[in-house]
Amino acid sequence: MLEYLTADWHVGHRNILRFCDRPFEGIVEHDKALLAAGLKAPPGSHVGFLGDLSLGASAGYLAGFLHELMAGGAHWHMVRGNHDQRTTSWYLRHGFASVTDALVVDGVYHVHRPQDGLGDRIAHGHTHSTSRGCDRRFHVGVDAWDYQLAPGTRSWPRP
Repeated sequence: MLEYLTADWHVGHRNILRFCDRPFEGIVEHDKALLAAGLKAPPGSHVGFLGDLSLGASAGYLAGFLHELMAGGAHWHMVRGNHDQRTTSWYLRHGFASVTDALVVDGVYHVHRPQDGLGDRIAHGHTHSTSRGCDRRFHVGVDAWDYQLAPGTRSWPRP
């Protein structure tokens, strides 16, 4: 079970502030806010990260960010996004419990891009929309959740 979901953090990506009109003074403030949101996941909980953790951040910067995030004690599961360019072993070495291209949990297909989802119910990121979706497609990106974690799929209404 994934108690929380999120996507599209773009850690270290200065241009995301302008591209998505994110309400932060700079990338350091942006990254600290997302780190604080991630640390709200209780120790032992499971968080699905549905892609685009970072873009343009150095390996050292991202490793430091992940070290702080993983110190919170939650179990993070990555579904790769189009900007997640590091190797699977790199992400595992830096704290992710699993790394995959798609994940099915509680009957919901978890992917980065909504068009890659199979089945009736899809959780996704990628769009950078402020809409959380409807019916059978749920957008869990931070742009739709006020830069906080989205609730896991068990809390969603069933069709």
